[in-house]
Amino acid sequence: MSLYLSLSLSFSLSGEVCGGTLDASDAGYITSPGYPLEYPPHQNCQWVITAPEPSQRIVLNFNPHFELERLDCRYDFIEIRDGGSDSAELLGKHCSNIAPPAIISSGTALHIKFVSDYAHQGAGFSLRYEIFKTGSEFCFRNFTSPSGVIESPGFPDKYPHNLECSYIIITPPHMDVTLTFLTFDLENDPLLSGEGDCKYDWLDVWDGLPQVGPLIGRYCGTKIPPEIKSSSGLLSLSFHTDMAVAKDGFSARYNMTHKEVSDTFHCSTAFGLESGKISDDQISASSSFYDGRWSPRQARLNNIDNAWTPSEDSPKEYIQVDLHFLKVLTGIATQGAVSKETQKSYYVSTFKLEVSTNGEDWMTYRYGKNHKVFHANTDPYEVVLNRIPQPVLARFVRIRPQVWKNGIALRFELYGCQIIDAPCSEMQGLLSGLLPDAQISASSARDMLWSPGNARLVGSHSGWFPGPGQPLAGEEWLQVDLGVPKTVGGIITQGARGGEGTSSTDNRAFVRKYRMAHSLDGKDWGFVMDSKTSLPKIFEGNTHYDTPELRRFEETLAQFIRIYPERWSPAGIGMRVEILGCDVPDLNSYLYIEANPKTERQRARILSPMVGPDTGPLCLLFSYQLWGEAQGTLRILLRDAHHKETLLWALRGDQGPVWKEGRTILPRSPKEFQVVMEGFFDHGTKGHIMIDNIHMSSGTPLEECTRKSADYTNMGGVPGGSDPTVDTLALPLIPTLWYYLVAAGGALILLAVSILVRALCCHRRRLAAKKSQLSVSYHTSNPVTAAPGTEPVLTVRLDNHGHQTYALC
Repeated sequence: MSLYLSLSLSFSLSGEVCGGTLDASDAGYITSPGYPLEYPPHQNCQWVITAPEPSQRIVLNFNPHFELERLDCRYDFIEIRDGGSDSAELLGKHCSNIAPPAIISSGTALHIKFVSDYAHQGAGFSLRYEIFKTGSEFCFRNFTSPSGVIESPGFPDKYPHNLECSYIIITPPHMDVTLTFLTFDLENDPLLSGEGDCKYDWLDVWDGLPQVGPLIGRYCGTKIPPEIKSSSGLLSLSFHTDMAVAKDGFSARYNMTHKEVSDTFHCSTAFGLESGKISDDQISASSSFYDGRWSPRQARLNNIDNAWTPSEDSPKEYIQVDLHFLKVLTGIATQGAVSKETQKSYYVSTFKLEVSTNGEDWMTYRYGKNHKVFHANTDPYEVVLNRIPQPVLARFVRIRPQVWKNGIALRFELYGCQIIDAPCSEMQGLLSGLLPDAQISASSARDMLWSPGNARLVGSHSGWFPGPGQPLAGEEWLQVDLGVPKTVGGIITQGARGGEGTSSTDNRAFVRKYRMAHSLDGKDWGFVMDSKTSLPKIFEGNTHYDTPELRRFEETLAQFIRIYPERWSPAGIGMRVEILGCDVPDLNSYLYIEANPKTERQRARILSPMVGPDTGPLCLLFSYQLWGEAQGTLRILLRDAHHKETLLWALRGDQGPVWKEGRTILPRSPKEFQVVMEGFFDHGTKGHIMIDNIHMSSGTPLEECTRKSADYTNMGGVPGGSDPTVDTLALPLIPTLWYYLVAAGGALILLAVSILVRALCCHRRRLAAKKSQLSVSYHTSNPVTAAPGTEPVLTVRLDNHGHQTYALC
């Protein structure tokens, strides 16, 4: 028998029922009121979901389109409890715009509570509940480790029917992620042969959140998809299956790599036609010569076997490349060919260039007012490089031959770079969806279909249109809240397509000129100024509704950006945008150890000076990151005057690339002792351990210091009702063969009692909420033969802006 609890129902402002009791016998959905539009304020919705059988459990899977106000889940949040009441064990409290992973009950009931306050509403959430079946928890997963494997549910066995799975790879700043498929077998229709022609089961790959970021590709059948590399900070996979045939599924490996940015980079890298980095599936054409020996895949520069030739020589013919991501195109190299069969020469003398962001809306490249005609080859052998006079942003590139000799034959290469290759040019989350809709606002909007949340570069199918009427220049504005202060130095603008009613092709609008303002608090604003006139700078905007335009300006510190349209197209104001910038260079520091073969199983340590007898009990608080596949371990120990050590606290394994708080009680001791913080890795693979904000507090209540948290594990225990002492913590000695003694700016140990001890110190000035990276490298003259009982002399290099070296014994 199921246990149902009586639960009062609340109602949203629209009268929609919010809360209730639900039976998981039949799978169903729970959404925030109004989803996917903004939820109302002042909500307090509670649901109880129950399973019909005592042995059954319940699984919750969240839709990736998840958006609740951030702010540490203090105001708007969804709370999941493992039981039928609001006093049951808390499984999770979630907000922000990253959907939680699958949640599974331990028993027959789950309690869900959704709360919103009076301000800053978002799109909300949608979740699916059902009886838990083995394997279903692997259908919705978030990945933060530096590398890992993503597999279809049940792999290598056949995948289940009626799946809607999402897998999201979240990368830290300055990291690329590469996705490589190992095996692939999904049901397909043999009558549909084109890439993306998937009728039954398919896998979608997105550059950002599903349905928000641009779709990279849709894949089915048995052909392994090409390698995919993303730099937007988030890569997603959506897996759909129907109720009929099931195949073996897929397996893919992802790997994160640090992205090096040089101040002297050149935007002239070959995109990969000649090298094969661009796959055959990314090259297509209007037609090909009938005998199959002049196909698009043979259009690679310096290919030795013919070239691409269309079925008929005509200026209407074209060859096209899908770069998978928006890139900066700066050059095109072309080459003709000699037929291997007839020894006859063919080459293209002139061509035109067309570009697109979505493969549907195309613009012929112009230089000045006219279409640019590029002069190409005069023989079939020579490689001719044409520079793009004004580099263009595009994902899809087409070449249309205009004049040729004997017939069209073309081999070519494309050159350029990624937007983020330039210093301080990271996309700030509009394109990928990392920046939630709630942080995009405007002076007005035509309706919900053209709201500010649709002003996302490339990914949006429409854009932002202001309210109807005839606005004055500078009257309307579009605003982006970056969440924290950032160094901002560029903006990409794009037009929008949409119109009255439901059609998205009636109006094709764009902004020709605009001004831009910035602010740190959203109240005091300043314009980006023109250095020549000392007046607010008028930026050149777009000349086409699809083609993005990149504009750079002097780097400035800002959290809020506003764009004021000054001139626009006859169809009106229409905009999509992305902001370029980087984290604020923070003078703050912290201790950092990175996994590599040299640090494998070596122990990095911080030791406080001796703490006097009969001090405490105290609460030790600190911030930490424990991230990566290297199986890092962070430990807190007490060390007496005879170097005997007692373990108090330990945490092991990947906890994600985010700062968390750790805490543990330092018991009162009749003897002097030291606090030891120790970090080490089991493997020399990727990962890091960071620590910061270390202090001992006598003002923190001990019940707060021992509060259970998913962020840390308290390894100690004391008899009920007694103050903790060293003697009550009877844990085995942890022998240390040898270790590193590390000290540096960024770790400040305070005793909030009669003794003020400084172990590590630095003068810190916080410019932003983000942490800047400080790398620590370790060197020892004789790490292998250190005598027992001695501690080696180490050099610790702290690289952060300036370079200083400290020798410590």
